[in-house]
Amino acid sequence: MSKTHVVSTRMTIEDLAKARDGLLAKAIDPAELTTSQIIKLTFYYGIIYLCQDPKDPPSQESTDFVRQKFSKTKVTRGLNLTDLE
Repeated sequence: MSKTHVVSTRMTIEDLAKARDGLLAKAIDPAELTTSQIIKLTFYYGIIYLCQDPKDPPSQESTDFVRQKFSKTKVTRGLNLTDLE
């Protein structure tokens, strides 16, 4: 199984509620719909909608792009130039 990464995004309550409405329309059990499950399931339905065959592997270009984004050095907060002297 592939290593997973945490990704954060800002969404309005209305966006999450609309996504929940769509999942309920797809007969997803409401008891299973935590906030993270709403986001995850909506994301997977998006992949199914956007890709002809969702089970095909991603392109090497897209894989390299995403890997590069995740391997960026994280910014250290509260660090000033004078701290480096």
